[in-house]
Amino acid sequence: MAETFKILSLDGGGIRGLYTAEVLRHFEEAFGPIGEYFDMICGTSTGGLIALALSKGVPATENVRFYKEQGPKIFPVKKFWNGVRGFCRQFLRGGKYSNGPLEAALKEILGDTQMSEARNLLCVPAYNLTSGRPRIFKYPHLEGNNYATKYGSMIEAALATSAAPTYFPVKSIGNRYYTDGGVWANNPVLCGIQEALEYFVGEGKQLQGANEGVVFDRYAILSLGCLPEKNGWEHTGETADLSMSLAGWRKKLINAMADGQDFATERLAAKLVHMTKSPGEYVWVDGSSEVSTVQRKNISLDDVSAASMQALEQIGSAVGDHYRTRGLQIVKPFFAEKKKYRIIN
Repeated sequence: MAETFKILSLDGGGIRGLYTAEVLRHFEEAFGPIGEYFDMICGTSTGGLIALALSKGVPATENVRFYKEQGPKIFPVKKFWNGVRGFCRQFLRGGKYSNGPLEAALKEILGDTQMSEARNLLCVPAYNLTSGRPRIFKYPHLEGNNYATKYGSMIEAALATSAAPTYFPVKSIGNRYYTDGGVWANNPVLCGIQEALEYFVGEGKQLQGANEGVVFDRYAILSLGCLPEKNGWEHTGETADLSMSLAGWRKKLINAMADGQDFATERLAAKLVHMTKSPGEYVWVDGSSEVSTVQRKNISLDDVSAASMQALEQIGSAVGDHYRTRGLQIVKPFFAEKKKYRIIN
């Protein structure tokens, strides 16, 4: 019997991962543990942290708690002189934030879990600064030339995918340096499509081990955006607007790169699934329309103020509730059956 290969894709976005976690909490309350329904989970940066946790079996409610409790430690609120110090660190030394609090927080939720112990197939993008090439941390599935030691621990993958340039130090693993996967795949949906079509979906694919004999003849993707920021660069007509300094670009540079990728990737994926030999379906959960003007001013990659956290949780709750009720028919097919790709650890 032919089956549908289901993919969950989670965008990057810093503390805005609280929004993503809250949407998933609503889905989990309606349908049960998220990881039991998706054959593969893809996630970049903050989306990668959530993907890894879900594949470990961590409940969505725990992911929400993670962001609410650990977010202010990972992105500590700066008083004036600490803010000046952070600004200098961001441009002169290492990164705006230490990755110590992030690593400590990840140890609480991921422990010593190895990528080979995941319960779902994984695609967690990072960028290898040493080789100058993209890198994807995966579950070492039997299809293809994969081996467990190549992908290491979940914490290593998490620190690599979330090492946002100028915000956190690069991550050293072995003799390689890695930075945030958002520099090339802030929306990882195309990584998931490639992985699915290369190894699992379509005519002639030979699945191995516990999946021998399983046939996936189509694929379906549920993609969650992460509330892209509006840069707030208003047009004033002044020529000074055209000569933005490094200090002036600051967050705008990272946001423009990430948000531009998200938009272009979403548009491409929506078209691509209709062009592949094996048919695909693409559903994008976008919460941007739920963001008020006031809330928009309080949302940022590293803003953990009470107003920001409240806005992210409220928007996530509104979007999650919408898809549990009025938009139920859109997401329900993803939860009609459990995943079919079996992992035996």
